[in-house]
Amino acid sequence: MRQSSPTTRSNRTAKIVATAAIFNAGIICLVFYMTTNQSSPSVLFKQKAEEISPENPISLLFFNRVPKTGSELFALLLQWLQEPNNFLQLRLSGNEKRKLDSMERKEMTINLADDMKVKGGEKFVADRHVYFFDVKEDMTRRFPSAEVKYFSTIRDPVEKAASRFYYSRATSRNQTRLHDTSFEACVAQGMPECRFLDGESYDLTIPYFCGHHDDCLKLNNQWAFQQAKENVEKHFTVVGVLEELNVTLATLENNLPEFFHGVQKLYFDDLMKVKWNYNKERPRGVESAVADRLRQNLTLEYAFYNFVKQRLLS
Repeated sequence: MRQSSPTTRSNRTAKIVATAAIFNAGIICLVFYMTTNQSSPSVLFKQKAEEISPENPISLLFFNRVPKTGSELFALLLQWLQEPNNFLQLRLSGNEKRKLDSMERKEMTINLADDMKVKGGEKFVADRHVYFFDVKEDMTRRFPSAEVKYFSTIRDPVEKAASRFYYSRATSRNQTRLHDTSFEACVAQGMPECRFLDGESYDLTIPYFCGHHDDCLKLNNQWAFQQAKENVEKHFTVVGVLEELNVTLATLENNLPEFFHGVQKLYFDDLMKVKWNYNKERPRGVESAVADRLRQNLTLEYAFYNFVKQRLLS
């Protein structure tokens, strides 16, 4: 695990590096920049942090990040909100492995609890690319009074698939054959990176809410779809939608004020001042015929997307 610490607002621009590009409703490009210099963790708390004892009330927000849904944007916002909202952000390692067995899940939770105890404090945010599981059971064995909440984000499935394709094309050393291929050509040619078949396993959106059962990864699996919906209703305080970014920010500030107080002002006053495009090779939008074709293949991914969107807007 590694800890991020805030810098002052006046020197943020000079210390930020562009890391991702996202867009809302196909017309805005959301760009942000990451801090390169980090200050001592002692500045994160208004009072000196005391070692946590099992009796202390502990509040944890667990952010299981879904790739290519603006998750790094929200991780950055949380990094900047640490000081004013008096919490500590813990960025967990192991992002390359999202599906964990029961022992790996237990180990991750115990390591997180140990890190929280060492760092000190009473409010924490932990984030990682990982499929959903309820960390509360093992967490409360260390901290009986711990309160655990969950948050995540999703994105239009076709736009997410296109974003992932172009990101892979731009960053992977092993994808040279894709460097001159458009997403539309990839779909038309049925290349593995752009082919979605019923019953096959994919790292799409539903597994991040369904969990670690093998069926959670199977495309258009009805059980996985229902399990994902049930977990959202039972566990997640907020699931944001990238295409509804303004509503997402307002809902976060309203429903999770202990972590997101001031997030709208921070986003519109700071992040929207600079609009860089990290991946300049990516075209804006997917051709309508290709998008329609993919929507037919991603039936339950879209059903889940619409379910979450309706929940957010209601």
